[in-house]
Amino acid sequence: MITKVILEARQPILVGATQAGNYRVGMEYIPGATIRGAVAAALLNGNHPSSYPQIFEQGTPPIFYDGIPSQPGTVGVPMPFPMTAVTCKRFPGRQRESRDQSQHGVYDTLISSFAHEESPLSICPTCGEPMQPHHGFYAKVRSGYSEHHEHLIPISTTHVGINRRRQVAEDSVLYTRVGQTAKNPSVEQRGAYFIGLAQLEDAQMQALSGHDYWIGANRSRGMGAVTMTVEPWDADQIWGPLSNRIQHFNVALRQQVQLPTDRVYFTLDTLTGLVISRIGPTSMHDLYQTIAHSLGPTYDLKLEAHWSRYEIQGGWHAAAGLPRTNHPVVYGSFLLSAQAAANDRTLLAALGTVEMMGIGVERERGFGLIMCCDPFHLKQNMEESI
Repeated sequence: MITKVILEARQPILVGATQAGNYRVGMEYIPGATIRGAVAAALLNGNHPSSYPQIFEQGTPPIFYDGIPSQPGTVGVPMPFPMTAVTCKRFPGRQRESRDQSQHGVYDTLISSFAHEESPLSICPTCGEPMQPHHGFYAKVRSGYSEHHEHLIPISTTHVGINRRRQVAEDSVLYTRVGQTAKNPSVEQRGAYFIGLAQLEDAQMQALSGHDYWIGANRSRGMGAVTMTVEPWDADQIWGPLSNRIQHFNVALRQQVQLPTDRVYFTLDTLTGLVISRIGPTSMHDLYQTIAHSLGPTYDLKLEAHWSRYEIQGGWHAAAGLPRTNHPVVYGSFLLSAQAAANDRTLLAALGTVEMMGIGVERERGFGLIMCCDPFHLKQNMEESI
């Protein structure tokens, strides 16, 4: 069962830090594998009323997905911007008024890019400046939308370097660690809030919610304490029923380009990174074969277009005390078509299973979470932008 996980960070979080000289800067979100490792560590160390076999060996093991910075009152969960999202290069970001400028909004170009050789949104309709790709995460809140960076403020701690031979402070050696926490909208709202999804059974949901966990590095230096809350999650209520999303997407797509009437078009958008193979490089053919295998051979599936990127990721296996093998991780939006009607029940069931279970390998570590027909693809102009 898909559930909503809220992590309240009572201390700064330092995860996946990159070293730049004497500065060590953490990531702006918490990977799902890190959350899963923190839960497992608490169970194995005896810092939790439940035991490791109860959670990980009885029934389906839990799967946690990325925790994204957000705020209390977020409707649903934060979502990554699709690879086709663009914004004004001069005034980037969602539409809002600040003290010195007003941002010109974030749009989507998937439909227009597929329908035309050059997207009409290559120039900002407000100021005439060029557009640029827009990355990050956004969430729907009570007053509209927010982006993840609006809830973050870096917390820096500087330490003195120690001479290991003399056991005293080394002259002129300082190092700084930069963790992430949140702005406090009010005195009552303390700490940072990271919100994501998880695959949990009812018993796991009750056992893990309301307890403290320690995440990331520098836990002995006052970093990493979080409190987890798990809530029920209804994707249809937040995203809309899958059949409606596919129907609305096909209507918008056919308004701009003439397409065969016997085929239905849909997108698969990565909410977390997609791992096709644990070893070796990944090609678009491998990706297509993975998607086709997940949906079945019935529909004459075609990969019409894709907007994607990949990066090499590794990690640390805390239980084994060894680094994980590096592998390519794919992010993107993939436009596919199938020979079926938009309301074909078998196809809808297959796509619903893909959304529920994900695709690819390493899914137990939070990779492979997919959404079909992200509603953001319908935000094609200034009136619909966020």
